[in-house]
This record gives sequence, structure tokens and C-alpha cells, in this order.
Amino acid sequence: MKKRRLAVAGTVLALILLIGGYRLWPWSFESVVGKDMEEMTVVSCCLRVNTSGRQSTYFYDLAEPEKMGEVIGILGSCGYQKDIRNLWPGGVQGLSPGRNYDGRDISVLLVFGEHEEWFNLMLVDRGQGITTDSEVVHLTDSGVFDRLAELIQEKGKLVPSAQ
Repeated sequence: MKKRRLAVAGTVLALILLIGGYRLWPWSFESVVGKDMEEMTVVSCCLRVNTSGRQSTYFYDLAEPEKMGEVIGILGSCGYQKDIRNLWPGGVQGLSPGRNYDGRDISVLLVFGEHEEWFNLMLVDRGQGITTDSEVVHLTDSGVFDRLAELIQEKGKLVPSAQ
């Protein structure tokens, strides 16, 4: 009986450690994307700003090579941690902003090759986002969100159809 209790306790402890390790393990941006970044051909960003209850949406085209590198540089400058909800059967259906929400969200679309493959990262606040595969990720550096929003506003080209 005592061996059985120890086995159950050991199994539960191992499961807790595995889940905790999954949640806290830092992933690189490239590992979150899951594709070879050398094959990336286009980066497109969207910054949405909600001011005074009125939704203002700005679409920026960052397809120029030097701007693509800046976006990837910012996103690659921090680690990402996967959320425990990613392990639930059926995955995550959506994501709401958390306590770090300031009225802004950012969507970054990466296109690979001749537009056959793509990856989207939607940052809903300074600390978390959701990927194309409906995986929730947490940013280890909340300053990445602010730096990316600043880059989009300063160097992005407003798409004419959004004006």
C-alpha cells in the first residue's frame, strides 16, 4: 500500500514538474514560428489602437527588407513561453487581453516562399499573444510590444485602402 501511494505521489509530482517546465521554458521566436526565417519573403504588420472608446485601426506595410529585419530583430530579442492552455484538448479558441492591455494590439504576418506558407502572431497586450496554430505565448520582455508598436508607427507605410 505504501509503495502504491509513493508511486501515485511520484507520478503526480512528475506531471506537475513537466507542466511547469513546459510553461516556463523559454522558446526563441524562430522556434515559435517553426519555419526557416531565411525563407521569409514578406512581413506585414497591423497596429490597432482603441482611444476613448472609438476603435482606430492602422494598417502598415513593412515589406521592405531593412524593415523586415527590424521587425524580426525586435521579435527575436525576447523569449516566449508557451501557455498551459495549449495542452488542453481542442486547444485555445481565442484570447482576451490581460491586465497589461492599454488599448493597443498588434498583428504580425510573416509570409514564406511564394506565399504558400504563412505565420501570424497576434499580440493582444504587452505580455501575451496567440499564434496561427492557436497557441498562446507569453513574452518574457514586455518592452518588445512597445518597441514594435513604435517601429510600426514611425517607419510603417500606411496602406492606402486603410486611410
